[in-house]
Amino acid sequence: MTARLTPTSSLRSELPNGFYLGNVVPGAGHLLGGSLADKDGGSKPTVRPTGDDIFVSAALLRQAKKDGTLGDLISGLTTDAKDIPALPVTDEVRNEAETLEHLTAKQFNSLTPENQGKWQEIAPARNQFHFSEMDGLLDFAKENGQRVRGHCLLWHNQNPQWLRDMFEEGAATDEELRAVLVQHINHVVGRYKGHIAQWDVANEIFNEDGSVRVGNPWIDRFGLEIIAEALRLAHQADPNCQLYLNDYNVESINAKSDAYYELSKELLAAGVPLHGFGIQGHLALQYGYPNDMRENMARFTALGLGVEITELDIRIFVDENDEARIPEDLDTQAEWYARVISDALAVPGVTGVTIWGVADSYSWIPSLFKGEGAALLFDDNLAPKQAYAAVSGALGAPAGG
Repeated sequence: MTARLTPTSSLRSELPNGFYLGNVVPGAGHLLGGSLADKDGGSKPTVRPTGDDIFVSAALLRQAKKDGTLGDLISGLTTDAKDIPALPVTDEVRNEAETLEHLTAKQFNSLTPENQGKWQEIAPARNQFHFSEMDGLLDFAKENGQRVRGHCLLWHNQNPQWLRDMFEEGAATDEELRAVLVQHINHVVGRYKGHIAQWDVANEIFNEDGSVRVGNPWIDRFGLEIIAEALRLAHQADPNCQLYLNDYNVESINAKSDAYYELSKELLAAGVPLHGFGIQGHLALQYGYPNDMRENMARFTALGLGVEITELDIRIFVDENDEARIPEDLDTQAEWYARVISDALAVPGVTGVTIWGVADSYSWIPSLFKGEGAALLFDDNLAPKQAYAAVSGALGAPAGG
C-alpha cells in the first residue's frame, strides 16, 4: 500500500471570522470514501459506475487497468451501468478515499457540489428528482461543520435530454417551459431551504466580448429576462439564501466582467434579489496574473453584492507523467495562490475562495487542456505542494506538511 502524506496543519483553523475556504465534492456521486463504505458489514465492498459523469479516482483507474476490468469501468461511464460488473475495492483505493475525505473535512470549511446539483444529475428524467448525492453531500458537510454552496440552476451545459427536447421548435409552449422552471427551482432550492448558503443561479451567460452566450436554452428562448425570473423564484423558495451570478475569465476588468457589472446594476435597480457575483478563477501561468482583480472585486462589492472566488485552480504545463515540465512553475503557482488569497482578504465584502478540486489527480483540467494540469494544492499522491504552504502562509497559518 502506498503511504500517503497529509499536512499536520489545518487551513480552515486559521481562517478569519466570516471567511470561507472551500473545495468541491467530486463527480456525480458521494465523496469516494462514502461510496466505498461497507455499510452491510461484508468483507468485500465494491463500487459500481452509475452514470456518464461518475467520478473515478486515479487509484481505481490504476487498479482497474491492473486487474483487467478497465474496459468495464470505461463502458460504465457512457452507458447504463446496471449490468456492468462491480469492481473490487483494493486497499490502495480505500486508503486514497479515506485520505481524500480527511483532507476535505480538515482543510476546508465550505463545500460545493461539482456536478451533483446540476440539472442533468438532479433531474435526469422529467418529474423525477434524484437527491441522494446532494443529500449525502449535505450530511457530510453537517458532520464536519461546513457551509455548502449550491451549483448551479441555469447553465448551457449538462442539461438532461428531456429538457433539451422541450426546447425543440413546437415541442412546448412558453407557459409549459416556465412551469418546468418553477417546478425545478421549487423542488431543488426549496428542498434545501436553510441548509445551502449560496446558489449559483445563472452560470456562464456571457461571451468574452460581453455579448450574450448562445446555447443556454432558457436565454435563447426568453432572453436575459429569464435570469431575473429564476432569481425571484429561488428567493421565494429560500428567502435567506444568497443568490449569485457566476462565470470564468471575469477576474479582471474586461468586456465580460463589464457585462456582468451592468447586468447586476440593472437587476438591483429593478429590485431583483441578486446577492453576489462569483468569479471562477480558472487561471493559467501562460496568461499572466490578473493584476486588477482587487479593483474588479471592489466595484462589485460597492454595488452591495458579495463576491467570492468560486472555482480556483492554477494550471501549468505538465509532461506525460502529469508532472511540471518546468519545476520552477510550481513556485510561481504557489505565489499566485498566495496572491489570490491576499487579494480576496484585502477587499471588504469578499467572503470566500473555493478551490476546484483537492488533488491534481481529481482535476478536470487534463481532460480539456492537453499538456496542462497540476493545478491544485495537493499532488497525485494527495501530498501537499508548495501551493498548500503558500495558501497557509497567506492565511497566517503555519506552513505545516
